[in-house]
Amino acid sequence: MRDIMRLFETGHSLKLENQYTQSTYELPVDDLMIVFDGAFYGIEKIIAKRLDINRGVGFTTKADKSVDTASLMRLATADDLIKWGFMPELIGRIGNICVLNPLTPEDIYNIMTEAEDNVLSAHIDYCRSHNIDLRFNDGALRLIAERAHSSGLGFRNVKTLLARCMNSFYFDLDYSIDLTGKQKTVTINKDFIARQLDRTA
Repeated sequence: MRDIMRLFETGHSLKLENQYTQSTYELPVDDLMIVFDGAFYGIEKIIAKRLDINRGVGFTTKADKSVDTASLMRLATADDLIKWGFMPELIGRIGNICVLNPLTPEDIYNIMTEAEDNVLSAHIDYCRSHNIDLRFNDGALRLIAERAHSSGLGFRNVKTLLARCMNSFYFDLDYSIDLTGKQKTVTINKDFIARQLDRTA
């Protein structure tokens, strides 16, 4: 965060040093727009505490139902971000705080299957180089999407979960050269994904 602060403290350009070539480069920062993004996992607890939500005294006090705890992120303030871990000096220089809707399991599934250059392509290409036609059935992909969603980390956890599932597959993969050139088809199903995720949870 201290390195990012340099972007705000300089005048019209930021001097960047290349340690390997011992040269410097000036980066203009006059019209630079900086965007910070992330899942900010756990900040909803800080917001709920500030709003005094679901804190009851005794058995007769009812929890406040006026605020949907699933939408607490929309009520985030600069103070909440500071308590979450941002430097106050950095937060003071951020002009706008914008909350985006969290991804649903369906959104994550669609990104996995429809996005160009998606996370599956690296595994498929690797297997193709070993003469294996790797496929994922719908149930397997939907389970990964559901687990990624329930982790609270959104799509960023898909790559980790997928790699965790494929580790044992790659370990058992026959790397010997098939002189016949026939391609073998392997389909990853929901049961395989569930076994791998439950084993390494």
